[in-house]
Amino acid sequence: FRFILALYQSNILTKPNTKYRFTSPKTQFQKKFHQPFSSIPQPPALTYEDYLKGSDYSSSSGGYPNKPQHLIDSATDCFKSAKNLVDQLIILTENLGDNCGSSRNVVSREDIKVLTKLCVGNTVFLMKLTQYVNSQEKGEGEEQDKKKPRVEFDFS
Repeated sequence: FRFILALYQSNILTKPNTKYRFTSPKTQFQKKFHQPFSSIPQPPALTYEDYLKGSDYSSSSGGYPNKPQHLIDSATDCFKSAKNLVDQLIILTENLGDNCGSSRNVVSREDIKVLTKLCVGNTVFLMKLTQYVNSQEKGEGEEQDKKKPRVEFDFS
């Protein structure tokens, strides 16, 4: 989430045209967060207004709007933490030995490799994004526009 918001603040991604919206953001929130947890009495369900406040990063980075470095750093920390967890998972599966391939295990070695690749790849991209953002702030924008990072989504 922070990664995508940092891409928006860096003008790498642009928000989609909302002319053909199929549903409202409030309805999307209710489907994702409110309905699945409505039968659980405690803790109280997140309200849409609280969600909006908590996901508003427009004034992030110490109160300077549209400066994504705070979000980039936060996203980088998340991917590094995820990589550490994946490394621990690798150690656990190695300790299991031959049992790792059995049907009792929830995560396969191939899935672990994909997660590792995802964490490392996104961390590298975030480092490149930091370089790009820093060059934009220094006024090297025209030269760096040629080197603007490109984002592709692979849902395969």
